[in-house]
Amino acid sequence: SQQEADGDASDKAEKRWNDQVTIFIGIGTASILLLQLFVFGWQAISLRKTITTMKELGQKQSVEMQASIAVAKESAYAAKKSSDSLISSERAFVSVHQPWWAAIPRIGGGHDYIFGVRWINGGNTPTKGMKTYTDNYLSETKMPDDFVFPNDAPHIATAFLAPKCNPIIGHRTPKENGIPDRTIAAVQVGTKFLYIFGWAKYFDVFPGTPERVTRFCYMILVNGDPFQPRSNGFGINFPIYERYNCADDGCE
Repeated sequence: SQQEADGDASDKAEKRWNDQVTIFIGIGTASILLLQLFVFGWQAISLRKTITTMKELGQKQSVEMQASIAVAKESAYAAKKSSDSLISSERAFVSVHQPWWAAIPRIGGGHDYIFGVRWINGGNTPTKGMKTYTDNYLSETKMPDDFVFPNDAPHIATAFLAPKCNPIIGHRTPKENGIPDRTIAAVQVGTKFLYIFGWAKYFDVFPGTPERVTRFCYMILVNGDPFQPRSNGFGINFPIYERYNCADDGCE
């Protein structure tokens, strides 16, 4: 009938419409998926570029930082070298100017001998907290190779040395009684051996610098008549001994 034909036509039209809607939705969904894929792909490319840029920037900054560190180290080294050079050229430097001796008349006749050294500051600044020590070694044999020089001892004297000043006389040895002339005569003929030794310890005026030290040791040789120290031809020589003569780091 006509009514049934109209119903079939309406169902077909509705089905076509539904199919078109479905196709449209499918196309739209596919388009959205393609757009999302494009966006995700673009984001991935952008992220990779960003990571690459950050990596290159990090490497550049690392290189620049290393260069800055190297420059800082070089500057610090140059500053320290300049400071060390200044200290080295301007610091106090104490040394033995020369040894000395004296013959003291003894009550009842004869003489007793005392010895010491004169100290001088060859530097350009004064000493601080300077102390000195002088002693002697007297024996029937030569000073042994294993003789232990006392680096800390009693009878220490204090002193002050201005730069380029006149030498000052250090304290005497022996500290009390002198060495009798008969002993000096034994030294002269080689039946006894006599040495004087000692040290000076001090600081310079530059803060943070270590304590300085100068050590000395002299052998004593006698010429002439020790019972007549004022006679012509009498004298005492002080050859430098082979050990214990040093300064600062050389004394370690």
